[in-house]
Amino acid sequence: DRVDHGAAGSLAADLDAAIVDDPPGTVSQGGIIRRGYDDDLDDLVARHEDALSWIDSLPDREKRRTGITHLSVDRNKTDGYYIQVGKSETDAVPEEYEEIKTLKNAKRYTIAELDEREREILRLEERRHELERELFEGVRERVAERAALLQAVGRTLSEMDVLASLATH
Repeated sequence: DRVDHGAAGSLAADLDAAIVDDPPGTVSQGGIIRRGYDDDLDDLVARHEDALSWIDSLPDREKRRTGITHLSVDRNKTDGYYIQVGKSETDAVPEEYEEIKTLKNAKRYTIAELDEREREILRLEERRHELERELFEGVRERVAERAALLQAVGRTLSEMDVLASLATH
């Protein structure tokens, strides 16, 4: 009776609506806010997924278009997104491919569309992280406002635990 069950249930529902079931260890990792909680975030996530999907489908499109069989698309911190072609097929590389690195058994290239998508992905990721942080901070503030409620729930649960343990013994 010492706990406002309606307020506790409302806070639990708010948290459940906002935070994913298995959140990452830090807010900066992203992916902490549940889909459906914020329309702007949902839009950013959908646009980000579309851009990644375009990149995922690029190797198949380029293989069909160019006839190059040893072609892959990947990303690293140094080169960003790149198209990698095996050395045996570098003669078949189209003119619009701009070489960015030569490796022992392959060459790495980029194209204008890939560079544009990479910039878009980076912008979307940055905005997503900013928005997720803002939303998380809002949730955190609402929880902090309810600190007294959470303390009352904690005290009540601990008393129930002690009483249940005594009853068992």
